[in-house]
Amino acid sequence: MYEHIIPLADELAAIPVTPQVSNDISRRAKELKQFLATVEVERFPIAIRVELQRKLKELEQVGSSGWQGKDLPKLKEISGSLADLLRTETGGTAAKRTFPGIADSALRQIIERDYDELVRKLLPSSAVKSSIILAGSILEGILRDALYTDQATKARARASSRAPRTNTGGLVPMNKWNLAWMIDVATDLGILDSRRESLVDVSLRDYRNFVHPAVKLLHPYPIDDTEMKAADAALSAVIKHMRL
Repeated sequence: MYEHIIPLADELAAIPVTPQVSNDISRRAKELKQFLATVEVERFPIAIRVELQRKLKELEQVGSSGWQGKDLPKLKEISGSLADLLRTETGGTAAKRTFPGIADSALRQIIERDYDELVRKLLPSSAVKSSIILAGSILEGILRDALYTDQATKARARASSRAPRTNTGGLVPMNKWNLAWMIDVATDLGILDSRRESLVDVSLRDYRNFVHPAVKLLHPYPIDDTEMKAADAALSAVIKHMRL
C-alpha cells in the first residue's frame, strides 16, 4: 500500500542540506504531500496514529510559504520519521530502509539487515526481548562506525574525558569498549544529543544483559512492552539526530 510513499520519504530524508532548494526537491516534497493525503490514518494503532498525525501536520507547514534552504533540515527529519512510521506499520511490505550515512560498507549491510528485521518482524509482533536486544546491537553498530571509522574522530574519542580507563589509569582499548562507554564518549564529542542521552542510556545501555540468564537473575531488569517502545524511540532519536 505504501510502495511509492516510503522510498520517496527515504529519498527526501537523505537529501543534502544546501542554501537553495532545487526544483527537483520541491517537486518530490509536493509529491510526498500528495501521496500522504491518501493515507488512511484511522487504521493505524493509536500510538502510531498520534505521531503520524503530528508529522503530517508538520509536513504541511514546511515550505508552505515558498521553499528555502532553511526548510531542508526539517523536511529531512519529518520525511525520515514518516518513512519509519509507515514502514513499521506495513510489517514487511515496504521498501527496505538504507543507511547511506554509515561509512563502513560491511557494517552498513549488517545495520540495514538488522534494522529491517527489527521494524518488519520484531516490533510489529511485540517480540519484546528480541526487539530490545536488536535495537541495542544496531545502536552499537552505528556508534562504532561514528567513533572508529574516521581516524580524526577516533583520536578525539581516545582523548575524551569520558573515555573508559583501567584501574591503573590507562585507556581501555577501543576494541573492548561496550555500548555504555560508546554512549558516554559519543555524547562528549557531540555525536549524540546530550538532551537525549538519558533516554538512550536508560533504554539501551545494558541491552546485552537481556541475553544472559545468569545476569538477569542477579539484576532483574523490567522487560515489557513499555521497555520495547522506549528502546525503539531511543534508537529512532539517534538515527534522526545523526541524519543517517
